[in-house]
Amino acid sequence: MIYPATVTTDDELKQILQLQQENLPANITEDELQGQGFVTVHHSFDVLKQMHGLSPSVIVKDDDKVIAYALVM
Repeated sequence: MIYPATVTTDDELKQILQLQQENLPANITEDELQGQGFVTVHHSFDVLKQMHGLSPSVIVKDDDKVIAYALVM
């Protein structure tokens, strides 16, 4: 089941970091870069946790897996 939520756990923050890594320009193909886009910012866990402490980020989950995110920066 796919549903929106806000970040509530460290595991969700770690999943956001994994998605960031997977979608950096250096880690995707040229076709993906041109057709789907990419992320330009990479956070550390500590910075992401501090950001979340100020305002939880929005995520989309498929059961327990984070599949999308919108960070509050």
